[in-house]
Amino acid sequence: MLYSSWYVMLLMLIALPSGALHGKPSWPSLKKQREIVELLGGQGSFDKYKKKDNHKTSPMIVFISSSMKYELILDVLQQAKKYKAHVVMRGFIDGSYKKTFSYLKPFIEKTKGGVEISPGLFKRYKIKRVPTLVVMCPIGFDAVPGATSLKHGTNRVLQEGDCGPFLNKHLKTFQNGGMH
Repeated sequence: MLYSSWYVMLLMLIALPSGALHGKPSWPSLKKQREIVELLGGQGSFDKYKKKDNHKTSPMIVFISSSMKYELILDVLQQAKKYKAHVVMRGFIDGSYKKTFSYLKPFIEKTKGGVEISPGLFKRYKIKRVPTLVVMCPIGFDAVPGATSLKHGTNRVLQEGDCGPFLNKHLKTFQNGGMH
């Protein structure tokens, strides 16, 4: 299934409450969020998420979950690195960034890729199934739920999606060494 919506920008990383202080959830400080991004191997600098046109760095996001099989997560991260796609997980495992980091560390070390934590992006793109490939473009976005292969997912967007022409241009730029 392929679906589209109006143009949506990437939001700044939004972390889940990190725990409780006297029974009240506490949100990590901006400094702590930056540390989390660095610990999880976030792709690029934290400040890029403040840019309005984040799709200029890469229009592709792959949504994953710790419930996916090890081999599938590893494969998705390897493909994302190749396609320069962002990888996003909904939130921290058991609300703990340390558990999440421990879980993701072997993937990050093997692939040299990164994983972003953003429940807001899952909500914004209405992600119900993982993995899901989302391709953003100036007129909206296309989502391919169950896209276990980025090649298959991008082919679906190129053939059927509203963002096909934009993705085609991005892939040509990427193949010619224009994406850094």
